Formats: sequence, structure tokens, C-alpha cells
Amino acid sequence: MSDQENYWTRHRSNRFTRRTFMAGSGVMAAGTAAMLAGCGDDDVKKTATAASGTTVSGATNSTPQASSATAAASGKRGGKLTVTKVVPDTGLDPAITVTNPMHPAKAYNHILQYEASSNTFYLDAASKFEQADPTKMVFTLRDGMKFNPEAAGGRALTAADVAYSYARFPGTLKNFGSEVNSIQWAWMDSFETPDDKTLIIKLKKPYASAIPVMGSSAYGIVAKELVEANGGSLAKIMNAGAGPYMMTKRESTGTRYERNPNYYKHSPALGPFVEAGPYIDVIEEIITQDPATVEARFLAGDTDFLNLPQGIDKLKAAELQGQKGIVVGKATTAANYPITLDNEKWDKHPKLREAFSLAIDRELYIKTILLGDGIYGSSVGPIFDSVLSQEELKGLQKFDPVRAKQLWAEGGGNTVFPNGLLTIPPTFGNQTPFAFVQKQLEANLGIKVKLDPADLAAFVARATSRQKDWDFFISSEGSITTIPDYNALTFFAPSGYASIFGNLRLDSPIPETAAFAKECQDWYDKQAAELDPAKRKQILRDAQKFHLTSFGPAIPLPVSSFVYGAWRDRVKNVPLKDFHLGNSSTGVYRVHNLSVA
Repeated sequence: MSDQENYWTRHRSNRFTRRTFMAGSGVMAAGTAAMLAGCGDDDVKKTATAASGTTVSGATNSTPQASSATAAASGKRGGKLTVTKVVPDTGLDPAITVTNPMHPAKAYNHILQYEASSNTFYLDAASKFEQADPTKMVFTLRDGMKFNPEAAGGRALTAADVAYSYARFPGTLKNFGSEVNSIQWAWMDSFETPDDKTLIIKLKKPYASAIPVMGSSAYGIVAKELVEANGGSLAKIMNAGAGPYMMTKRESTGTRYERNPNYYKHSPALGPFVEAGPYIDVIEEIITQDPATVEARFLAGDTDFLNLPQGIDKLKAAELQGQKGIVVGKATTAANYPITLDNEKWDKHPKLREAFSLAIDRELYIKTILLGDGIYGSSVGPIFDSVLSQEELKGLQKFDPVRAKQLWAEGGGNTVFPNGLLTIPPTFGNQTPFAFVQKQLEANLGIKVKLDPADLAAFVARATSRQKDWDFFISSEGSITTIPDYNALTFFAPSGYASIFGNLRLDSPIPETAAFAKECQDWYDKQAAELDPAKRKQILRDAQKFHLTSFGPAIPLPVSSFVYGAWRDRVKNVPLKDFHLGNSSTGVYRVHNLSVA
């Protein structure tokens, strides 16, 4: 057994799996892109079957289908749901903050909800959707919608409110450092509201992922009056929407949501929606970072979901399986976990980028960090049928420490980085992968790697700062796991996190960076505009090969083969294929027919 394996064995008592802290759902991109703006009339009108079972089949690049026949599962009305989260929120504005999944899901309503497991979307604020051509989307709003009593006096919600909410995105990014990157909204060109019930969205060009992206938490519909009365930001405003709940408490110890008396009816009740509003009366969040406390409360029945800061791995799932009163869920992973490089430091040095990739033993990472339950990552997430096979990915992500050290020397690595490398693990999440990469680089490149942990506010600020004080960092995107161009590809696109985090900028003053950025953006634009699923699949496969042979702008790490969850058996109608916590674009936070016995 190697020293590396001994190291992880000694620390097994503090076992952590990959922390799915989301760079988008956690840091910078709140529900950004989406999966396909139904480009063909016939496809959009098809009916899909609701998800069932425990694992998600491979998602496709095909047009999402609008459900018109899947009735919502019945449940018991009333009661309280209690959950935990790691840290207090850093803001309440859905167009700015994505680290707070409960709030946009409960305090705001959205035009639709997208379900990845079935490639289905369910209309929420809209009652009808039409797309006569690839660059024009028409939504008809539902009757009877009102803002909550504290938002705009509880007035009627109109198409102008939806258009205003979507038009805010460029301003919130420019003026408030929004965590919602432009992949989510830059495809929209203009809006028309011929009457109070009709919203017309004009697209700049065809966008294959438009429908799923509109299910993003960022697309919460806001009251214009409150935005303007608060300087353009709803960061401190508890109730500014028309969602199913109102926030009644926001403290350092937790938050509380109670039913919105103005909430509208969904008729007929389809998918996750309930005709007379959600079943549960009250939702409480308890804030605690201590994993032992989180688990103890769950096991005692004081909380309804086990939301450990470090997630649940297969060993923890096996430990919980069969315990009285506990249900364990297992679904195909939608995870991504790339090592993001500061490209303005690395792009002039392709040999150093390749050396970095060759120095990482991914098989050891799977064996130790993921406890043998892992698969190779890529720039397209593992749930999509366009992802390269594991055999292909292994062939493109080799471990060769001898060659790595040779390339590092040939590329002058110790001259380019005379002080070694620095990275910023999040204090609020799992730091084990950072320690693993640190030891790999130190052992296989012969360099010093410093870990400089950062709390949530510092992590966000340092990740998004124009001048990076780090050389690489690791973070995932979980706010929109439903589309290939945002699931992982955002880390490889200058219009996404590649520029925000990785300084891969089209306007970079460094010629090599600007040129590489254009190549990466061209791949992204090409797949995003392709409406033929088979052609899009091939483009995405070719894009992955380009990224993995260019060794940038990010370097994927393996991810868990499955995502696990645990909840008390009194909680009914948990979406078994889409139960993921920490994601308000889909999953339990957006399910209205969740109930407690």
C-alpha cells in the first residue's frame, strides 16, 4: 500500500465524498443555461411519462416535451418540513444569488419547471407555450396569479412582470456581481407583452437549451416596485414574489417559510404541482455546519432530510439503508467537478497544463476519495448521451508522473510559478479533494502547493475577482444540472465560468488566452445553436476531445457514479429520480406535492 493510500486510510474516520458545492448554485451561476427550447411544434406538444424508479437514464439532446397528462401524486395537506443547511444565505435576490436554493424555489414562482430524468417540462406561471419558429417563444400566463401580500400590495402578476424579471439579468451582473452568468440569459434578445397574459421572447439565434434553462432558480418572477424601491437589488427583501410560500423568519440560526395566502391554483394539477397549492404548511431551515449535529438530528427524527455538508457517499448510504423510519435514495449522478485554472497564467504554457493533468492519478482518486464509486469526468456531464464513454475518457486522461515531471521541467514550471501553486478550499465544504490534488502535484511535479481556505464570502470574491490570487481551484456547478452546456461545459466556455472563474476571456490582453478563448467559445456556440439532436451530440463529443487534448481551460476530476440521499419515511412524494438537495431548478425544493405524514 502506498503512502498516499495510507494517508487516506488514516483519515477515513473523517471521510468526505466530493462536495457538490456548486460554482453556480453556490458561487456564481444560478440556474443559467437550459436544455432545449423546443424548436419543433410537434415535439413540444408530445406527452411524457412521469419519472419513477431510482436511477436516471441518460439524458438526451432532444427537445423537451411539455407534459399534459401526468397528474400530480396526491398527499396529505398540512404539517411542517424541517431541513438543514450549512451557512446563512448571502442574499435573497434570485437574479443575483444562487447559494440559497430554498428561497427562490419557495418565495418565487417561475414560468416552468424542467425535469431532467424524463426530459419533460411542466408549466408553472404559464398555462400555454408555443414556438412557431426557433427564434420566437410565446407564453400565455395562468389566470389568478397575484404577488404575495407583502409584494406590491398583492397585485395581479402580469406578462410585464415576467419580462421585467428577465430583463434584469445584464444589470444585476454588471452592478451587483451576480452569480447568474450570462449563459443563462444571453440568448434572449427582446421581449414583447401585447397584453397582460402574453409574453413573447425573441431569441438572438436558435438556442437548443432554452426551455430547461428557464426552469433555473434565477428565473424567479419579481415585483418591479420592490426592486426599484431597493436600488435594484432584492438581496435583503424577504418577500418580493408570487411563490407558494412567504419567508417569515431570516436569522443566523435559520429561516422559516409559511404558506402564501395569495398563491394561485394549478388546474389541472400536473407533475409536481398541486391544484390548491403545496401540501405542506410550514418549512423550516436549521443552519449548522457540524456534520455530527446534522446527522444526530436526522437520526432522532428532528429533521426530514439528511443534508450533510459533505454529502452522502455510498458507505453512509449503506449504513442508513434499512434503518427504521429512513428512506435512502440513489440516482444517476449529474455531477461535474473540474479543476479550474487561471488561464491568464497557464495559457502560454501548454506543457505545464498537460503536466498538471498527467500528474493526477484519477484511479486513486476514485479509490480513495470516492471510495471506489466513481467515474471519469468530462466537459459534458455524465447524465447526457453525448458524454464520451469511460474508455474514451480514460484514454484522454492518463496518469503518467514521469512524463508530467519531464513536461514541467521542459516548460519551465518552477520559473513560471517560482513560489509553487496556491488554491482556495472552501471552509464550508469538503476540503479533501484539494488535499488530494495538493499531494499529487507535490509528489509528481516536485512543487509546493499551498492550501489557503476561504469562507463563503471570501471564496466567492476570490473566485470571481478579475485578478486571481490563486493558480487553480476546484468547484462544481449544480444549479442547473439539466443541460450539457451548463452542467459542466460552462467551465469551458468564456461566456460562462471559464471567464468568470478562469480568466479565459475573449478580450484578454494576453494573445494566447484570447485565441484559446475564441476556440473554446466557438465550440460552445456551435453546439448551443444546433437543434438537430444527433448533430448536437457529435459536436459535444468533438468538443470534449478538444478540451481534453488541450488540457484546458479546466481539468475534470472524477465524480461519484451515483448521488445518494436520505429522508424520513414520513415524507411522501419525494422525486426519486430528481431528489437532489441544493438545487432549486429541480428536485425536492420545487416539488409542491411533497407531503409529510
